[in-house]
Amino acid sequence: MNAKHGERKAVVSSQALKSLVALIEAELDGKSIEIQVWRAQNSRKIPYLDELRRHHMLSGHAHYEVTFLGLISARSRRAAAAVAACEKVFKVLRKHFPQHSKELIGLASVAGQAKIPPELAKAACTFLSRSPANLGFFDEGQERKYIPNENYVTFKNFDALKVQAREQVRFAGQMPNVLGAIDAADWQWLTTGLLQAESAPVRENWQKAKYRVHRDPAGAITAARSLVEAACRHVLEERQVVAAAGVTLPNLYRLAARQLQLDPHGGVNSALRQIFQGTVSVVEGLASLRNDLGDAHGKDRSSPRPAKRHSELAVLLATGMAGFLLGALDAQRKP
Repeated sequence: MNAKHGERKAVVSSQALKSLVALIEAELDGKSIEIQVWRAQNSRKIPYLDELRRHHMLSGHAHYEVTFLGLISARSRRAAAAVAACEKVFKVLRKHFPQHSKELIGLASVAGQAKIPPELAKAACTFLSRSPANLGFFDEGQERKYIPNENYVTFKNFDALKVQAREQVRFAGQMPNVLGAIDAADWQWLTTGLLQAESAPVRENWQKAKYRVHRDPAGAITAARSLVEAACRHVLEERQVVAAAGVTLPNLYRLAARQLQLDPHGGVNSALRQIFQGTVSVVEGLASLRNDLGDAHGKDRSSPRPAKRHSELAVLLATGMAGFLLGALDAQRKP
């Protein structure tokens, strides 16, 4: 028993930890860990994979991703090297942010300052993006650039980040879940997926929405609406469908949904049909909310101002819609 908190410390089985090491090895080797394929090829390990997810060491929707907590919990030479690389990169970002808070930093610069190989620096940045500190990125041509944030100066040091990763899981297990008993690990695939989306506009608007939600409610609502638009356009671009100039967001969503075969009038049961019809209403609501309460149009002093709860709702809905579209697109891709 934990004397301080009076609770039993969660214990992960040795078999699950072996599976964790194998997953880390695959990630560090740059291999795609498609969930369905991985489970089919490792059927005896399915209980251990589920155990890792329950302990927030593994997340993902279509593909498995070892979380930052999973990395620091693993026991292997390569995992330890990756943790050490994370610490070096953390220090580089901590030094970079105060003087260049609005500037991105390239992978080559991160690797050079951390004095580690570029591939190891890239892996370290990926794991940091799954940590409580978060880390966004953009691909500009052949170079990847990263977006540090104030977390890299508010955490006292790398050890504090590791403590926070463990504390988040502990508190997540203690708090009542207001989102329908969906645990933090299941939500992490969504936020990580948006931070690492192939579409730069998706990543940019997700970062803006998340940053503004409590600082600038009107700006967060505008970014939330733009996030859904960016996800729709990404779907259409991949399917090589050209949307007419000036198309409204609801019609843009309908085009994307049709490409993903999410038509609410298609061959689905009544419950799913009702949900799909509801998604159209959500998108229409986000478009209207942006017009009424967002900052995209000129406002005078008499204009209504959104409350934080309005921006929270808009960002939550937009995050779900964008993640839903990108998840459906990823699931339909041919292996």
